[in-house]
Amino acid sequence: MGGAVLHPVLKRIGDFPQGPPGDPFSLPVGVKKTEYPLGLLEGLDQAIETCQRMPLELGRGCPFACKFCSTNDFFRRNFRLKSPGQVIAQMRALHRLYGHTSFELIHDMFTVNRKRVVAFCEAMVASGEKFQWYCSARTDSVDDE
Repeated sequence: MGGAVLHPVLKRIGDFPQGPPGDPFSLPVGVKKTEYPLGLLEGLDQAIETCQRMPLELGRGCPFACKFCSTNDFFRRNFRLKSPGQVIAQMRALHRLYGHTSFELIHDMFTVNRKRVVAFCEAMVASGEKFQWYCSARTDSVDDE
């Protein structure tokens, strides 16, 4: 009593079906979408295929402690972002699977660490990919460059 409750098909979180290493969006061989718990993937293909700008969640939390915001209450100021390599790998997988070349990078704090933004831009240029990407930002965390 009092522990996490999982879908009956799953005994542990590690039992959730995983795709091939390095491909975060592929289903494992022999697994059908309908076999995922609670039909998590029902209708997902159509939604992804019709999306003009594919949203990619970049991270969680926030390093600030604004009184008006509940983010810190939820994440306890545990701020973390995906690495540039992880983001580009997800972009590539979505491009390969669905043809997407335009992405909305979802996280208000993406630009809070200038070095990380520069590292992402450099990694994108080095990748040779011609993806378009968009993001939102705090106005106090950007500069002219």
